[in-house]
Amino acid sequence: MNQKVADTYCSKKRSRLDNQDTDELSIKRVLARVEALEGKCVRLETKCKYLENRLHETQSHQQQQQPQAPSVANEFVSSIISHIDSKFHRLDTSINSKLHDLDHSTRWLEALHKNQEWKYGAPTIPISYWVSRGFDEEYVQAADSFLEDLETITCAMRRGECNDSYVHLGFGERFDEIDNAYLVYDVVMQRHWTEFVDALGQYQWHLNRSSVTDDDSTFIVSDVQIPSELCYLLERNLPNNHFKRITFQNNQFGRFGISLAIKCIEKNPKLIEFMVSENAIEAEEDAKRMCQAVNNHPTLEIFSVKRSCDAFGHDIMCSIMHDECKLECIDLPGNSIRTNGSRHIADFLAKNPPLRELTLEDNLLDDDDAEAIAEALKTNTNLKTLILRGNLITKRGEDALQKVLADYTSLNAAAACNHTCTVYLNDSSSSTIVDESPDPRMNRGEKIYSILSIQAGALNANSLGSTVSSLPVALESIQKYAKYSLEKKNAASRHHHAPALSIVYDIIRNKAPELYSPNNELAKDTSFDDILPCVSGE
Repeated sequence: MNQKVADTYCSKKRSRLDNQDTDELSIKRVLARVEALEGKCVRLETKCKYLENRLHETQSHQQQQQPQAPSVANEFVSSIISHIDSKFHRLDTSINSKLHDLDHSTRWLEALHKNQEWKYGAPTIPISYWVSRGFDEEYVQAADSFLEDLETITCAMRRGECNDSYVHLGFGERFDEIDNAYLVYDVVMQRHWTEFVDALGQYQWHLNRSSVTDDDSTFIVSDVQIPSELCYLLERNLPNNHFKRITFQNNQFGRFGISLAIKCIEKNPKLIEFMVSENAIEAEEDAKRMCQAVNNHPTLEIFSVKRSCDAFGHDIMCSIMHDECKLECIDLPGNSIRTNGSRHIADFLAKNPPLRELTLEDNLLDDDDAEAIAEALKTNTNLKTLILRGNLITKRGEDALQKVLADYTSLNAAAACNHTCTVYLNDSSSSTIVDESPDPRMNRGEKIYSILSIQAGALNANSLGSTVSSLPVALESIQKYAKYSLEKKNAASRHHHAPALSIVYDIIRNKAPELYSPNNELAKDTSFDDILPCVSGE
């Protein structure tokens, strides 16, 4: 058994050394490339100086010979110099980029060399300590398991083995039946947290080097109390790590923690997704600073504040919903948002921003808000998901949203609906207005087909126009959308859907009754078997 452990250790050691050799070779290649680019820049500078001298001599000669005549040669040489300057600038930018990458690679390699003999220094906390503090058996086991995970993640970051760039420190999921349970901070854990933060400081060189292609680098700390002393400790290194996705959930950290969270936005230019959940934002100044950081961020796409801001929820929403907003997802559930008659949400959506998902569930929106939002959706073609569950919206508001997303009163009304958005009003499927296909044309066709199906037995000669020339278009639409049925989710599922052939039969019977005449030669020579493949698309 000991031999097997030794072999495993040696194998890992050789693997790390091989990785070091690869990194060293990569650095040598980068250095060689940088030296070549620097030499090219020197030659270009020499050429530029030579051309500038020639230009000066040419200008002096022309002024002596023809002071007033325009010089074609002068313009030609100027264009050459301008071209060389532009090329020199591009090379300079490329060199700076290579040097930046080289700096990160060098620092990461230095950290790897330094950490080969590093050992985790925090002492083991005996279970008896937690028992003496009065915690029950389930909590004690969860705390011990959490500290083991903290040590594992710390060692992985130190040694460059955290390849998936996913750091998740969670505590609450270790409980089966207790909601919102969190790990209480204890001074005895300070050494463990110090080891973790120091590892973050070295891990940033690996993360920043790989973040160009790694869109899933994630940092999550959930159900772990973060008091002020731990906030100060994390501030040393966490904001400088360019994780693409950061989540703080149920951390009981007050203003110090909010400040830490905001710095993670301000100092991370590559952040894509940011979430604060169940962490109270109690100061208006903090709410404004967070919104300013979000609005100024160059890459942020997803912003989420969940059940954290009862006092300033509406202010946060209005601050980030502005004309220059580039967010693709805004998630603000459970923040006591009440508009008091303001049309800010509707006005924002009516301008068709790039927003694709908006979650406002468990707030205080009412029927007036629903009607205003419904009106805005008439001109919005980007929003894909709107979640309004748990608000004060009654049947009046539901009907307004239903009408703008799925109006089955007529073909024109159905065609004029919003065909891109799905609205969730409550947990029951009957109050979910669904546009199932990502293609708006398909959704539009489904709604039209639904009306034709519902009204198949009552179609008349004026339903689709006054001439038989409209028949090919109608039949083509029926054939195309017959396979898309709304009976699973849409409100039209309450009605019976006629099959495609039944719709075709009713339309042709009313539009072209002569086709059904016993004296019609086409009717005599054409059997049902001849028509079926044409209608079914076979």
